[in-house]
Amino acid sequence: ANIPYRIRSFEDLIEDPKNTIDYDYKRESAIEKRKEQIGADGALLTNTDGSVYQVNFIEKILATVLAKISNYIPEGGIWMNTQRPEWNDANNALVGNGVSMVTLYYLRRFLAFFKGLISQSAVSEVQISVELKECFDQIHETLESSVHILEGTISNKQKMEVLSGLG
Repeated sequence: ANIPYRIRSFEDLIEDPKNTIDYDYKRESAIEKRKEQIGADGALLTNTDGSVYQVNFIEKILATVLAKISNYIPEGGIWMNTQRPEWNDANNALVGNGVSMVTLYYLRRFLAFFKGLISQSAVSEVQISVELKECFDQIHETLESSVHILEGTISNKQKMEVLSGLG
């Protein structure tokens, strides 16, 4: 979906971690205009040629997982930066501020489940967009190059280096 919310830059998030999103009124207007022209599909992302951007199920799941992992803080959890409750935090009426271990636990649970599901599949190759592959590669590289910090106590500086490399 093409939503009119924009997450602020990493530098802005660091400066004010409780004010993390902006509402893009111009984008909302463009979405509404497009919906008037073509219906509900007007709220979907489009390619440069104006056609609806289509991806497969695996890409949708991977995009969701990478969005969570890109906000991972070692020895902390997942940094919630959308000012919205997540997972069971919504049940407790907690606003999405700070770091969530619950989100990290649910992410791990989901990945374990999905790994089992994928391992049973006959599919050996899936196409994903160039942009998502670049995001995956950056996250993978950051986590691989940071694995050495797991050998001891992780400093705040190291946590920040990992987080900044993921985003």
